[in-house]
Parts: sequence; C-alpha cells; structure tokens
Amino acid sequence: MPYVYLGCTRDAGTSKKTGNAYDISVVHFAQDASQSTRPDRKKSFGLEPQNLPIAPEAMDEFRDIKPLTAVNFDFEPDPRNMQRNRICGVKP
Repeated sequence: MPYVYLGCTRDAGTSKKTGNAYDISVVHFAQDASQSTRPDRKKSFGLEPQNLPIAPEAMDEFRDIKPLTAVNFDFEPDPRNMQRNRICGVKP
C-alpha cells in the first residue's frame, strides 16, 4: 500500500526526567484518513499523519526522497520489541 512520505526524524540524548539514554528514529507519513480502524471515528476526509519507527541504518535511504512522494515501505521485526515492526527500507 503506498503512503505519502512526509519526512524522518532522529532524536538522541539523555532524558532529563530519568537520566536514561534514548535514540529514537521515526518516519512520518500520511495515509488515507478513511482507512482508520478507530471504532469512535464517525467521519474522515483527506490524509491523516502517522509515524512508525525506522531502523537507524535505513535513515539515509530517505535522504533524496522529496516530501509528499508516494512510497512503499519495507518492514522487519523491531529487535527492541519483536511484537512490533519497524521500517527498514523504502521504494519510491
């Protein structure tokens, strides 16, 4: 299923609250708002912003992709939580 690519972010540092180190990489995209599975959603139009974790080594694949480009993502299990997937590649 194609997604509308919006951008990528990587935040890394030390939490001021807990003192724990963090390194979070995320892909931001939009998808058809009418595809929502929320039981309380009564109406939806246009696009809805979403984000998913990305493998840090896959960030560079997104460097030359222009925002608002239709893309397909490759997924793999997230090693930090095998119950979830993360993006490991992209095909414009």
